[in-house]
Amino acid sequence: MLLGVKKNLLRLGLLAGIMNSMSLPTSAFGSGLQKFWWDSRLIIIFSPFTLNNDFNTQTRHVESSVSGLVERHMRIVKVVGRGPVKVDGLIDTTLNGLKLRTEYRVLKKQFSVILIGKDGDEKGRWLKPVRLEKIFDLVDEMPMRMNEIYERGG
Repeated sequence: MLLGVKKNLLRLGLLAGIMNSMSLPTSAFGSGLQKFWWDSRLIIIFSPFTLNNDFNTQTRHVESSVSGLVERHMRIVKVVGRGPVKVDGLIDTTLNGLKLRTEYRVLKKQFSVILIGKDGDEKGRWLKPVRLEKIFDLVDEMPMRMNEIYERGG
Protein backbone atom coordinates (compact mmCIF):
# COMPACT_ATOMS: atom_id res chain seq x y z
CA MET A 1 0.00 0.00 0.00
CA LEU A 2 2.79 2.42 0.90
CA LEU A 3 4.50 1.70 -2.44
CA GLY A 4 1.30 2.64 -4.30
CA VAL A 5 1.10 5.95 -2.43
CA LYS A 6 4.74 6.73 -3.27
CA LYS A 7 4.13 5.98 -6.96
CA ASN A 8 1.10 8.25 -7.01
CA LEU A 9 3.02 11.05 -5.30
CA LEU A 10 5.86 10.63 -7.79
CA ARG A 11 3.41 10.79 -10.70
CA LEU A 12 1.78 13.90 -9.27
CA GLY A 13 5.18 15.53 -8.78
CA LEU A 14 6.23 14.76 -12.34
CA LEU A 15 2.91 15.98 -13.70
CA ALA A 16 3.17 19.20 -11.68
CA GLY A 17 6.70 19.77 -12.97
CA ILE A 18 5.61 19.26 -16.57
CA MET A 19 2.61 21.55 -16.17
CA ASN A 20 4.75 24.20 -14.49
CA SER A 21 7.35 24.17 -17.29
CA MET A 22 4.60 24.47 -19.90
CA SER A 23 3.27 27.63 -18.28
CA LEU A 24 6.64 29.36 -18.07
CA PRO A 25 7.53 31.93 -20.71
CA THR A 26 10.06 30.65 -23.22
CA SER A 27 12.70 33.00 -21.83
CA ALA A 28 12.56 31.20 -18.48
CA PHE A 29 14.32 28.11 -19.82
CA GLY A 30 17.67 29.88 -20.02
CA SER A 31 19.35 29.06 -23.31
CA GLY A 32 22.11 31.60 -22.70
CA LEU A 33 20.68 34.45 -24.77
CA GLN A 34 20.05 36.50 -21.63
CA LYS A 35 23.53 37.99 -21.97
CA PHE A 36 22.25 39.99 -24.97
CA TRP A 37 19.09 41.35 -23.36
CA TRP A 38 18.75 45.11 -22.91
CA ASP A 39 21.76 45.58 -25.20
CA SER A 40 20.85 43.90 -28.49
CA ARG A 41 17.93 42.70 -30.53
CA LEU A 42 18.42 39.24 -31.99
CA ILE A 43 17.49 37.64 -35.26
CA ILE A 44 17.78 33.90 -34.76
CA ILE A 45 18.01 31.90 -37.97
CA PHE A 46 17.34 28.18 -37.59
CA SER A 47 18.14 25.83 -40.44
CA PRO A 48 18.49 22.05 -40.72
CA PHE A 49 21.69 22.44 -42.78
CA THR A 50 23.81 25.04 -44.62
CA LEU A 51 22.78 23.89 -48.09
CA ASN A 52 19.17 24.90 -47.43
CA ASN A 53 17.71 27.32 -50.02
CA ASP A 54 15.76 29.26 -47.38
CA PHE A 55 18.87 29.59 -45.20
CA ASN A 56 20.99 30.86 -48.09
CA THR A 57 18.31 33.33 -49.16
CA GLN A 58 18.02 34.63 -45.58
CA THR A 59 21.81 34.93 -45.32
CA ARG A 60 21.86 37.08 -48.49
CA HIS A 61 19.13 39.31 -47.01
CA VAL A 62 21.23 39.75 -43.86
CA GLU A 63 24.44 40.48 -45.76
CA SER A 64 22.75 43.20 -47.80
CA SER A 65 21.40 44.98 -44.70
CA VAL A 66 24.38 45.27 -42.35
CA SER A 67 24.06 49.03 -41.78
CA GLY A 68 20.40 48.64 -40.75
CA LEU A 69 21.37 45.88 -38.34
CA VAL A 70 24.06 48.02 -36.73
CA GLU A 71 21.75 51.05 -36.48
CA ARG A 72 19.11 48.98 -34.66
CA HIS A 73 21.56 47.15 -32.34
CA MET A 74 20.75 43.80 -33.93
CA ARG A 75 22.82 40.63 -33.84
CA ILE A 76 22.45 37.55 -36.00
CA VAL A 77 22.35 34.16 -34.27
CA LYS A 78 22.61 31.14 -36.58
CA VAL A 79 21.60 27.69 -35.42
CA VAL A 80 22.39 25.26 -38.24
CA GLY A 81 22.02 21.50 -37.90
CA ARG A 82 24.21 20.08 -35.17
CA GLY A 83 26.94 22.64 -35.77
CA PRO A 84 28.06 25.29 -33.29
CA VAL A 85 25.88 28.32 -32.73
CA LYS A 86 27.28 31.43 -34.36
CA VAL A 87 26.65 35.02 -33.32
CA ASP A 88 27.55 37.59 -35.97
CA GLY A 89 29.57 34.91 -37.76
CA LEU A 90 31.64 33.85 -34.74
CA ILE A 91 31.19 30.61 -32.83
CA ASP A 92 29.69 31.18 -29.38
CA THR A 93 30.52 28.20 -27.17
CA THR A 94 28.19 29.45 -24.43
CA LEU A 95 25.13 28.79 -26.60
CA ASN A 96 23.64 25.39 -27.35
CA GLY A 97 21.67 24.85 -30.56
CA LEU A 98 19.54 22.05 -29.12
CA LYS A 99 18.55 24.22 -26.16
CA LEU A 100 17.69 27.10 -28.48
CA ARG A 101 15.57 24.82 -30.68
CA THR A 102 13.77 23.53 -27.58
CA GLU A 103 13.27 26.97 -26.07
CA TYR A 104 11.86 28.44 -29.26
CA ARG A 105 10.05 25.26 -30.29
CA VAL A 106 11.77 24.85 -33.66
CA LEU A 107 12.00 21.34 -35.09
CA LYS A 108 15.46 20.13 -36.18
CA LYS A 109 14.33 19.86 -39.83
CA GLN A 110 12.62 23.23 -39.81
CA PHE A 111 13.77 26.59 -41.18
CA SER A 112 12.67 29.52 -39.07
CA VAL A 113 13.57 33.15 -38.40
CA ILE A 114 12.74 34.61 -34.99
CA LEU A 115 13.06 38.22 -33.88
CA ILE A 116 13.84 38.73 -30.19
CA GLY A 117 13.54 42.20 -28.68
CA LYS A 118 15.99 43.77 -26.27
CA ASP A 119 13.64 42.69 -23.47
CA GLY A 120 14.12 39.04 -24.44
CA ASP A 121 10.57 38.56 -25.74
CA GLU A 122 9.77 37.09 -29.13
CA LYS A 123 8.55 39.85 -31.45
CA GLY A 124 8.14 37.97 -34.72
CA ARG A 125 8.48 34.55 -36.33
CA TRP A 126 8.70 33.54 -39.98
CA LEU A 127 8.88 30.08 -41.55
CA LYS A 128 10.23 31.40 -44.84
CA PRO A 129 13.00 33.91 -45.57
CA VAL A 130 12.01 37.45 -44.67
CA ARG A 131 13.45 40.68 -46.05
CA LEU A 132 15.14 42.66 -43.34
CA GLU A 133 13.22 45.78 -44.34
CA LYS A 134 10.11 44.03 -43.00
CA ILE A 135 11.89 43.23 -39.73
CA PHE A 136 13.26 46.79 -39.55
CA ASP A 137 9.73 48.19 -39.97
CA LEU A 138 8.55 46.00 -37.10
CA VAL A 139 11.48 47.05 -34.88
CA ASP A 140 11.07 50.74 -35.73
CA GLU A 141 7.48 50.62 -34.37
CA MET A 142 8.63 49.35 -30.97
CA PRO A 143 8.57 51.87 -28.10
CA MET A 144 12.19 51.17 -27.12
CA ARG A 145 13.36 51.79 -30.69
CA MET A 146 11.29 55.00 -30.92
CA ASN A 147 13.00 56.16 -27.73
CA GLU A 148 16.42 55.36 -29.22
CA ILE A 149 15.59 57.44 -32.30
CA TYR A 150 14.31 60.31 -30.13
CA GLU A 151 17.42 60.28 -27.93
CA ARG A 152 19.61 60.28 -31.02
CA GLY A 153 17.79 63.40 -32.18
CA GLY A 154 16.12 61.74 -35.17
